[in-house]
Amino acid sequence: MLQTLLMLKYQKTSMPRIGQVVHKVTTPFYKARGFAQGRIVTDWEKIVGSQLAQYGFPERVTFPFKQKTGGTVHVVASGSGSMIFEHQSQMIIEQINTYFGYNAIAKIRYRIDYIEQKKPAPKIHKAQPLPQDEKWLEGQLSDLEDSSLKQALLNLGREILQKEQQSGDSD
Repeated sequence: MLQTLLMLKYQKTSMPRIGQVVHKVTTPFYKARGFAQGRIVTDWEKIVGSQLAQYGFPERVTFPFKQKTGGTVHVVASGSGSMIFEHQSQMIIEQINTYFGYNAIAKIRYRIDYIEQKKPAPKIHKAQPLPQDEKWLEGQLSDLEDSSLKQALLNLGREILQKEQQSGDSD
C-alpha cells in the first residue's frame, strides 16, 4: 500500500517524458502537412532502410477526398535518388503499408531537389599502449586464474592506457 502511494506521488510530480511533449507540439504541424501520423517522418529510416533514406525524405501525404486509404506520399529526392525510389517504389509502398498495418499508401510522387548527404563520422585512430605498459599490465594480472576475468581486465586496462596516452598526446 505504501509503495503504491509512493509510486502515485512520484508519477504526479515527475517531469513528463520528452516524447510526450514533442508529440503534442509536432502533431498539428504533421496534420497540416498531410501526415495524420507523424511517424512516417520520424521513422522514415526504419520504414525504407538507411540506404534509401539517404536519398530522400517524405514531404507530405495526400489522400483522396474523405478517405484514409490509397494515399500518395510525396518524396523529396536527389536526382539519382529519384531513380532508385522509382525502381523500388512497389517495395517502398509495401514497407509503408506494412509499417502502418493497412493500405495507407498507393502511390509515390517525387520532387527532385538537393539532398545533403550524411557524412560518415571520422574514424578515430586509437593509440596502442606502449610495450612496457602492456608488459606491466600483464604482470599485474598474472596471478589471476579465471581466464575470462583476466581477459576482461586486460581489455579494460588497455582502454585506460590508450585514453591516458591520447590525453597525454593532446596536452
